[in-house]
Amino acid sequence: MAEVRIAFEPKQKRMWDITEDLNNPVRILGFGGAKGGGKSYYARTAQVLRRLKYPNSYGVIIRNSLNELEKNHVRNIQREWPSLAYEYKDQKHQFRFANGSILDMAYVESEKDLDRLWGGEWDDITLDEAQHHEKQILRILRTCNRTTRTDLKPTITVTFNWGNIGHKWLKRMFWRESFKKNPTAEDMCDKWETELHWEEGEKPEQFNFIQAFYYDNTHLNAEYESDLNALPEKLRKAWKDGDPDVYEGQFFPEFGLHLREKPFVIPAHRCNLYGSLDYGEGEGDDAGATSFGLWHVDEDGRPHRLLSYYKRHLTASGYARDIISECQSFHYTHGKYPKVIYADPSIWTKRRLDDNITFSPADIMMQYFNPVGIRLEKANNNRVQGWRVMREHFISK
Repeated sequence: MAEVRIAFEPKQKRMWDITEDLNNPVRILGFGGAKGGGKSYYARTAQVLRRLKYPNSYGVIIRNSLNELEKNHVRNIQREWPSLAYEYKDQKHQFRFANGSILDMAYVESEKDLDRLWGGEWDDITLDEAQHHEKQILRILRTCNRTTRTDLKPTITVTFNWGNIGHKWLKRMFWRESFKKNPTAEDMCDKWETELHWEEGEKPEQFNFIQAFYYDNTHLNAEYESDLNALPEKLRKAWKDGDPDVYEGQFFPEFGLHLREKPFVIPAHRCNLYGSLDYGEGEGDDAGATSFGLWHVDEDGRPHRLLSYYKRHLTASGYARDIISECQSFHYTHGKYPKVIYADPSIWTKRRLDDNITFSPADIMMQYFNPVGIRLEKANNNRVQGWRVMREHFISK
């Protein structure tokens, strides 16, 4: 067999070392966050190395489409690795290695494609260009990443750039303000272990993120930096500088960290509070979330978002009780309630329980709000007008 020499870049080598270390609890590794850092090369090379090193092991590389798999991984593996090491099964999109290992090539373009992953079992999973996917895909892949072996640990590698539909969950899961190039003292307080970053079933010690930039990849053509510099400003900040707070497609380009304030206690006699409510319904993973915000309007007429509540799978009464409790226990406003909560008019739509009883979520929530002096009123849901108002506030800030 021909000899193959692998020379990982330093950050790729860090990824590999974490993957190989059985004593390191990290098993979900984020890699990238900027263009040109060698994400895809590392993704396929690490998979092939692991299949060769561990006989009868199983891996999978997942992209957004079959065409992307063919162009970015299948052709490159065939070019970079001697064919004596494997046989490629075109119909099954599968590399079969002489030592019994298998590397599957899978794509997820739709819910139907996602359903095919259920029941799969792989020692190593690579979700390449994860920004094209919703968070649900990672939940499914975690159930497929299992093994009975003791000579390797199961891992999930998630490569991505900022932006697209996966931006929000990828940022929540992998980004910390302390990762900035020049973090402030406040940024350094944003630690990996902060509970607010994690959902039920997620263990912070199992996650890690290594940000790779174009200059970390010494194999890039010399002109690539000028190509990145030619991008529109927001894309350049996201793809060249790795800034997750500014990216093309964000609806309010005026929104950013400059709007964030340090928490402050509002004197009780000056609390001018109101709430905003977006009610979510549905069942299972498709359930919409209910979002509540507590706001204070200062003496200059500027609104300040003080508290955010975001939850699924409760009833209208459950959400109402939660909102009352959140306001009661909120230190910065001395437990005062908002005078009024403006809600999406849709929650006044009646639902039929039987032939004689109809109700709306608003009817139920007012049974809890009215006794504590909170009015529930219909918000103006004219989106265009709302966009203008929000932009005006962002700019005046």
